[in-house]
Amino acid sequence: MLASAATLPDAHAQGDRASPDVEACFAAAEKAQPLMKQRKLRAAQHALEVCARESCPRAARTDCRTWLADVTRAEPTVVFVAREERPNGESRAVDDVRVSVDGEVLVPARLEVSGVSLDPGVHTLTFVHAGFDAVEQRIDVREGERDREVDVVFRASVPVAGAPPAPPVPIPPPDRPVPPETPTSRPVPVAVYGLGGAGVVALGIGVVMEGLGLSARSHLVDTCQPTRSCAPSDVDSARNRVMAGDIAIGVSALLFAGTAYVYFTRDTRPEPSALRLRLAPSAKGVFAGLEGAL
Repeated sequence: MLASAATLPDAHAQGDRASPDVEACFAAAEKAQPLMKQRKLRAAQHALEVCARESCPRAARTDCRTWLADVTRAEPTVVFVAREERPNGESRAVDDVRVSVDGEVLVPARLEVSGVSLDPGVHTLTFVHAGFDAVEQRIDVREGERDREVDVVFRASVPVAGAPPAPPVPIPPPDRPVPPETPTSRPVPVAVYGLGGAGVVALGIGVVMEGLGLSARSHLVDTCQPTRSCAPSDVDSARNRVMAGDIAIGVSALLFAGTAYVYFTRDTRPEPSALRLRLAPSAKGVFAGLEGAL
């Protein structure tokens, strides 16, 4: 297609630049060449139609006419066919349709019977027809494809007059009101304080008795054990104190375990409502009372 493009710059350099028409001819020819390489055939066709005019210099006119013939053969064309469908099954052809290609309005108001030129490649078509939702299609046209038929159907989104009414939509039953959540609490039982206090007391007694017994035993070891002259009563007293301390510490451990068990397994109870004044009509006037708990 571009075999003769190399002769154009020399002819342009030798042309009569003083004539605005000549300048326009060569400018259009130069503009068309990159458009043809980019496969923007519609824009290239418009430029070539300018430089192919009889009033243009022969050097530009000859090349432009050759290129224009090549572009015209390569440029694909499509034919738009539209119809509308009603909910009652009626269908009819329509031509009062606006068509946009890739956001550019190609057919402003009415479809034509002849083909419409497009550039080769993928395009997004948008069809607009009064009283219907816009329809969008995506097509891929090939170079040289001629009069490809593109069908579009506009479907009514609302029933027309005379159409059978739509069945009533069943109304779901109202949701049951969710009862308000009753506030709850887990009060600490009195037994927790009793067992805990007893455990502290038992632990204190055990520590004291253990300390006294160990102190007495240490005194006997330092004084009379080397000579084996310790009185049996002193030895028994020290041993009994240590044993009593061990028992008291063991009892405190059991009391603390009971305290933890009672605390973590305590019951959950509904929290008493706040105290409030209630007024209600009665046979003799107005009844006033208090509700809730202190």
